Amino acid sequence: MDNNLVNPDTNSLMEGGKRKYGKLKFDQTEKPLISIITVVFNGSGYLEQAILSVINQSYSNIEYIIIDGGSTDGTLDIIRKYDDKIDFWISEPDHGLYDAMNKGINHSAGSIIGLINSDDCLNPGIAEKIAKCFSSNPEIGFTYGAVDLIRETGLVYGRTNPFPATMMYGKSLKEMPFAHPSCFIAKRVYDQIGLYDLTFPLGADYDLILRMIENGFKGIDLNESVSKFRDGGKSGGIKTYIETKRLQKKHGLSFVTRYSIFYASLMKLAIVSITPFWIIQFIKRFRKKSRHSFR
Repeated sequence: MDNNLVNPDTNSLMEGGKRKYGKLKFDQTEKPLISIITVVFNGSGYLEQAILSVINQSYSNIEYIIIDGGSTDGTLDIIRKYDDKIDFWISEPDHGLYDAMNKGINHSAGSIIGLINSDDCLNPGIAEKIAKCFSSNPEIGFTYGAVDLIRETGLVYGRTNPFPATMMYGKSLKEMPFAHPSCFIAKRVYDQIGLYDLTFPLGADYDLILRMIENGFKGIDLNESVSKFRDGGKSGGIKTYIETKRLQKKHGLSFVTRYSIFYASLMKLAIVSITPFWIIQFIKRFRKKSRHSFR
């Protein structure tokens, strides 16, 4: 008999995981519970790598949740394969990436929450360091760090670093201060400021980070790479720039500054589209070295 719940109308898997058998996890005195959420839709190509990067973490008090948007490509077969390692998973239609993230957060029991996309990977041992950071600094609202950029093969070709702490709060309105996949957030932060705003389908992560900062929550830079990110999502085009302008208006950036950033972004997009790849890579390496000089 299949132990996973089945939708009788569609004969498709709906949910599963260790919770079904009464195996619940909680915060412990010395080991806070970290809830790690993976959202996926037709992501069979890399999902298994993401799962393994979570379940092979050295930290023992992890709650792993997978939110699937109703995949039809074999994703559910991979999830079922690790049913005894996943605390909770559900498969049903959703309203996009951030809706799925919100769903995962609502299903979380941990006092610390992190999100990893289905085509990304957590770096080994990072959960242990995140737990220690929160335990040693109970006043903080979040941690963040660098993120390695990888190709489809998994080869690392670059790294995105966060702003230095001295620059974080002044520049955040104009640019993303750190990569969202590097960020682990205390559950109490979500309880206070709310979840991802679905009116920003491309930039709800940026909006959430700004709300954390505006509400006085402080973060700590882990000073190392948290995860590996496959660049190839929806962000980065003209729609993202337009949404960012709307987001910055919400958070009080002046009209003149908003539009100067917007048109500078359009110019950058145009230049990148006609610039040889090797020149772009050289500029990225130069900017990376320059950023380190301010740390």
